[in-house]
Amino acid sequence: MAELHDGAPARNNNLTPIPKEADGSSPILGVDPGIAGAIAALYPDGTILADDIPTVGGSVDVDTLVRRIRELVPRLAIIEKAQAMPRQGVVSVFKYGTAFGALCAVTAICEIPTHLVSPRKWKNSLRA
Repeated sequence: MAELHDGAPARNNNLTPIPKEADGSSPILGVDPGIAGAIAALYPDGTILADDIPTVGGSVDVDTLVRRIRELVPRLAIIEKAQAMPRQGVVSVFKYGTAFGALCAVTAICEIPTHLVSPRKWKNSLRA
């Protein structure tokens, strides 16, 4: 994961382990689903680390993502709720839904409490 600088995430796919916080504090994991999605870890001190969702063969690389999330030891995961968009093709919707399901499965495998949040809800919270 790469640290945010000037509000823009520096993204990479190397999934380098992050040292655990000295005080043992755990981050909150934010997930933007989809094959071109990303994960971000927000630490209590305000540090944000972000990275692309690892993929293999056009699908979410579940094994790599499970390992990565277990390294982060998040206390909570927030996943943007999947929904079809107008004029989106059937194949596109299927791929997006499959990626969403894989991401939900990853947080379940890692035993992380997970909340699904609609795009409208989280975007409105930024305007408040």
